[in-house]
Amino acid sequence: MKKFKFVEIFLRLNIIKSNADQKGCSIKFRYALNKNLAIINPEIKLLQEIEEENNKLIKEYTEERNSFILEKGKLDAASGQKFIPMETPNLSEEDKALLEEWKVKHTELEEKYKEQLDKFKQANEEYQAMLKETDSDSDVKFYKITLEHCPDWLGNDLDYLMEEGFID
Repeated sequence: MKKFKFVEIFLRLNIIKSNADQKGCSIKFRYALNKNLAIINPEIKLLQEIEEENNKLIKEYTEERNSFILEKGKLDAASGQKFIPMETPNLSEEDKALLEEWKVKHTELEEKYKEQLDKFKQANEEYQAMLKETDSDSDVKFYKITLEHCPDWLGNDLDYLMEEGFID
């Protein structure tokens, strides 16, 4: 199995697990999710270490960008997060002004941290290529669950779990 597949499965299982925690499901289903996450966790841990190392390359850029967003960004009431509005035809004048201010700040940050951003881009391209090209050393056998223990709310995730061989 290619390393990118581990990442894809890990992310998808975590989303399903989050939904399972909110919507509820059988103990057997939750056990199967946790068991499969534990099976791929050693591989993911190594990949996360590489991502953390790459992110250190742009630490100052990220801190300055996030600081601007926290200071000037608009609060999303649903998530409690601050954000910069996207360019859309129906932006308010206030949002247009914020977006223009962000564009100026973003350009400044890209110029200020050009060398670090270039190093990050190169490291990230190498990382993405490694994910696509490299097979895992691990021989993974996922824990399987029967269809009867799967919750009704799974929808497309049920198809995904079946395709990946998690469901007997």
